[in-house]
Amino acid sequence: MSKTIILVVIAIIIVAGIGYWIYQSTPEELTEIEQACINSGGQVSTSLCCKATGDFPNLCLIGACGCSPENSHQVKICDCGSDKCFDGEKCVSLEELMTLKIFFSNSELDPEISCNKVFPVEREISETLGLAKAALEELFKGPTEEEKSQGYVSWFSDTTKDILKTVKIENNTAYIDLKDIRQIIPNVSTSCGSAEFLAEVETTLEQFPSVGKVIIAIDGKPSIFYEWIQIGCAKENDFCDETPFKTS
Repeated sequence: MSKTIILVVIAIIIVAGIGYWIYQSTPEELTEIEQACINSGGQVSTSLCCKATGDFPNLCLIGACGCSPENSHQVKICDCGSDKCFDGEKCVSLEELMTLKIFFSNSELDPEISCNKVFPVEREISETLGLAKAALEELFKGPTEEEKSQGYVSWFSDTTKDILKTVKIENNTAYIDLKDIRQIIPNVSTSCGSAEFLAEVETTLEQFPSVGKVIIAIDGKPSIFYEWIQIGCAKENDFCDETPFKTS
């Protein structure tokens, strides 16, 4: 009788042990965004990104998200492979992202020249290292000859095509660092000129859900840009805080 009891106790211990081992060996439950990454063909991985960047950034928009090593930290990312990128929700083919909207003023669609009204044109791009960068590069080229014939006008032209230094997205804000453009397009400093300039840049970037605010600097200094266009440093531009432009 005692041997039977001992055998039963041993069996219970073995079964309990196996159950505990199975429980301990069960993979950690995936989050919704991790599952979405995997379901769309990606792999959950880690990467160095800017300190203000959280897990699973939209790599279609910002491209590589690393800053200098001292200003970066490890975050989870969705690695979609060479021909796809993670849009914040799923892996998408780069071919699907090859058409961008760029916004310019238009003298025919807005004959009263209200300064802050802009209208979209579409541009085909051959590759993307980040939609925000690609969109700004297309914007800064200015309207094509065909677009000009349709009434599209802008401060941007062939002389401004290389003014972009960097753009990065952090906490729903796009930080754009430009070369010194004050001598290239001096009339932007007028009230209507600055309104047109800001409308074209902000609307072009705010078409992306990840961008809710745009702050611009010249050579890393927002104060130079906002004082030049006679707005000055205010709450809307984070009082010209230079910190985000020092961590590129």
